[in-house]
Amino acid sequence: MKTITKTLITGITVLALTACGSSGGDGDSAQDQAIDKIANYAQNAGAAPTLQDYLDAGVTGITNLDAINDYVLGLTKEDVDTTQEIQAIADELGVEITANIPPIAKAEADLTNVTEGENVYFTSSLSTDTDGSIVSYKWQEGGTTLADVPSFDKSDFSVGTHTVTLTVTDNEDATDMDTLTITVTAPAQTCLELGEYGTVELANGQIWLDRNLGASAGGVGDYYQWGRTADGHEKLTADTTTVQATTLDPGHGDFINNPNWTTTDSVGTQRQEDWSTANDPRQVCPCGFIVPSYADAAAMGGVDYSTLNFPDSAEVSIRELDGSISLPYAELDGSISSRYAQPVFGWYATTDSLGHAFLVETARISEGITSASTGMNIRCIDASTSIAPQPIVPR
Repeated sequence: MKTITKTLITGITVLALTACGSSGGDGDSAQDQAIDKIANYAQNAGAAPTLQDYLDAGVTGITNLDAINDYVLGLTKEDVDTTQEIQAIADELGVEITANIPPIAKAEADLTNVTEGENVYFTSSLSTDTDGSIVSYKWQEGGTTLADVPSFDKSDFSVGTHTVTLTVTDNEDATDMDTLTITVTAPAQTCLELGEYGTVELANGQIWLDRNLGASAGGVGDYYQWGRTADGHEKLTADTTTVQATTLDPGHGDFINNPNWTTTDSVGTQRQEDWSTANDPRQVCPCGFIVPSYADAAAMGGVDYSTLNFPDSAEVSIRELDGSISLPYAELDGSISSRYAQPVFGWYATTDSLGHAFLVETARISEGITSASTGMNIRCIDASTSIAPQPIVPR
């Protein structure tokens, strides 16, 4: 590359070109406009010419835009008012002008098939720009921007297929895009094995567990708050707390002393779905079994259920909000009374609504409603023989 002074270049162009002035034309062409912009920049330090301006002016072979602009800035308008003059400067400077090469975007993720809640790491580290640099990154899903950095993590994709687009922009404002498809599936459902529980098939075709959840044969078993998982609160040894949970998974095993043990799902729709769906992650019954509806209890009839090994009437109880045990009956308002003349074999939680339960007596099944936080026994039914619960109606 030659080292020259501006005086030398001016001299060369004067000797080489016997006539200066406009390159001709009607003054409205893109070439004329580009030459005028370059000349104005030289004379008045106006807007700096871009690479495209030099190309429009008919100049070829420049890659170092800053070098030629720095040189032109010290000249006069007359020095650069033709294509030949500008080209001579470019040639003498020894810089080659070519069109900008756009960047190449390359989007990558460490995982493209994940379960819900699993983290995905996105990176653009293999994106390149051969003749400049990448100055911005944008990751989007549809019209939503996920990140504007080269790399990021995301773990809150919903179940389904997600198309993530990476857009990179170089220092000449050229862009390129690349896409990734992330497939998110629901976590594998887990359920409790039947284990020591047996089953009893009634004459009406229903199949029930042979005992209450958590009970030995004929025992009372555990006390579940309505719609809550088996997190330890159901055990008589559980501590109590007056603080409501803010989710359906409190994160502890305390028995919650509050009319509704959680502030979320106030109507109970989600909890009903959880308890009435076999193998749901929040289902308390063994694999293939669910918490029954009141319709399931009513269908047992007056004779069939005598074979289900209900606990002795002297043992049945419910767990009150404060964690204490009351024997043996709960009124509709949650209070305790002894108004039943027949032996009572237990109150059982259903999936029908907040605190909905059924009462098993010697010759009948009756229904009742108490607090969602009252501890109730549960007798599970085979989901394939269950009658759907009534939809929950806000109240």
